[in-house]
Amino acid sequence: MLAAKESMTEVVSLLLEAGAKVDLQDELEDSALMLAAKYCRTDIVSLLLEAGAKIDLQNKRDSALMMAVRWGRTEVVSQLIDAGANIDLQNEDGDSAVIVATTNYNLSVLKELARAGADLNLQNQEGLTALIISSRSGRSDITEILLSGDNIALDIQITNGWSALFFAVDERDAATTELLLKAGADPHLRDYNGLTALDIAAGVPSLLRVIGVGDRHRAVRRLLRSYMRKPSKLEALPAESSQDPPQQITHLRSIPNQLTHLRSLPNPWNHLKSLPNQWTHLRSLPNQQTLMNQQSLDSLRAY
Repeated sequence: MLAAKESMTEVVSLLLEAGAKVDLQDELEDSALMLAAKYCRTDIVSLLLEAGAKIDLQNKRDSALMMAVRWGRTEVVSQLIDAGANIDLQNEDGDSAVIVATTNYNLSVLKELARAGADLNLQNQEGLTALIISSRSGRSDITEILLSGDNIALDIQITNGWSALFFAVDERDAATTELLLKAGADPHLRDYNGLTALDIAAGVPSLLRVIGVGDRHRAVRRLLRSYMRKPSKLEALPAESSQDPPQQITHLRSIPNQLTHLRSLPNPWNHLKSLPNQWTHLRSLPNQQTLMNQQSLDSLRAY
């Protein structure tokens, strides 16, 4: 094993010819192949494989392939894949080679695994996929590699109901959020508290722009903030009011879809700004604003 680690190619060859056990493991359960992979001894990896070394033999955590992935040995990773290593083997923590590469930010290794057709959707014991791990780490470059793979599952949820999109939003990572949404991640997915990623993003201008709510749409953001406060119940409108609501507000309340299509108007913000008295009056009538929030919420989530 020392010969494999120290790249003593001739010594390894002589030991194998003398009948040394090729799969003998040390006190850490490392085999000669694992150590050769870890230290990027490609010539010794070839010798051991030719001598019949078990390519998928594992120690307490890794196989030779996972060892090479963990240490960023791209050349050895390619060598072992070409030799028939199980690319989707998982360790006792449920981590696969793809998850290990993602966790260790090994871009070149991750690209090689994706090229070789590794399963990008495997979950470890915590339910985490490589995409979830990259989305919560703020590494949009890794997320982009994963999204380029075939059949990537965008909406896998862990035990609390969070998907990759939730983690990206929670990390205030606009770049990853945009990548996920463009790839087709579901923004309407709810966690086990009934919240969507949009609820978590409320009040974060850069993320609101990515999701589709422009920074200039202050009225829409006001609705989001109001929803995040979660009023315990909807207050009833008074039977009579000393002052009737303006016609424009009545129109918005009676046609919730008006808010949904506000962004499609040629210049919606100027249209709203041309009615300052109506908005001032709306702010003075909290009951009516609450009702408008409730009626408009479903339309807002349709983005």
